[in-house]
Amino acid sequence: MLNNRTGQEISIGSKRELGPDVQSAQISYRRGQEVIGHVESGDYWYCVLKGAVREYAILAEGRRRIVDFLLPGDFFGFPTSHRNFFAADAVSEGTVLARYPRRSLEQAADANPQISTQLREIAFEALWRSQVRLLILGRVTANAKVSSFLIEMAERSFDARDQTVLLPMSRYDIADYLAISVETVSRALTVLDQCGAIRFADRHRLQILDSELLETGFDHPGAVNEPLIQRRLQQTREKKIVTSR
Repeated sequence: MLNNRTGQEISIGSKRELGPDVQSAQISYRRGQEVIGHVESGDYWYCVLKGAVREYAILAEGRRRIVDFLLPGDFFGFPTSHRNFFAADAVSEGTVLARYPRRSLEQAADANPQISTQLREIAFEALWRSQVRLLILGRVTANAKVSSFLIEMAERSFDARDQTVLLPMSRYDIADYLAISVETVSRALTVLDQCGAIRFADRHRLQILDSELLETGFDHPGAVNEPLIQRRLQQTREKKIVTSR
C-alpha cells in the first residue's frame, strides 16, 4: 500500500517487542519527509527501526528548534497537551518506522500488564533523553556542549562492527539541537579532532579516542588553553607539517 502523505508502506505486521497482539505498520520515509505535523491529533505512536528522526518545535519568531533526535529503538509521538507545538521529520533517506495506532496500543496495555510495563519504560526513556539534553545545554562552553553531545550519541548510536559512533544528522541539525551556530559546531569538532579526543572515519562516523577528555576537558572557557590540550594541538600541527613534506 502507498500512503501519499507519509511514504511507502512496506509491510504490515507485529512488533514483537511489544507483544504479538500489538499491530503496527512499517513505513519508509525520504530524507526530510514529514512524520508528524503540528496539527496531528496524536492518533499514532512511532518506533524508529532504521535511520533517524528529528523532533522539533517552531518558535514564536518562526525559527525551528530541534528538541530530540530519535534513533533505532526510540519511540515518539506520545500525546500531550502541547502536541501542536511539536513536529517530526526523517533525518536520513530510507528511514523506517513502525507506526502503532494509539487506541489499540492503549487497549493492549490495559489488557496485558507486560505491555503496560514496557510502555512505562518507553516513557521513562523519553524523559531521560530530555534530562540529558538539559545537562548538555547547561555546559558552559561550546566545546563542552559538543563533547557532551558526542558522548550521548556514543551511548545511543554506537556501531560495534567498526567501533564508530554514527551521526546521521547534519552539522546544521547538531547546531540547532545545541542552540549554537553551525560554525561553532564545526570549530568545536575540529578542536576535538586535533587534540586527539575523536577521529572521524567519514562525515557521519567517528571514533572516540579519549572519553575522559570529552567529559571533563572543556568545562571552563579557557580550557582550550590548558597545557594538555595545547600540547596535543601542537603535536597535531607538527604531524601535519611532517606529512606535507
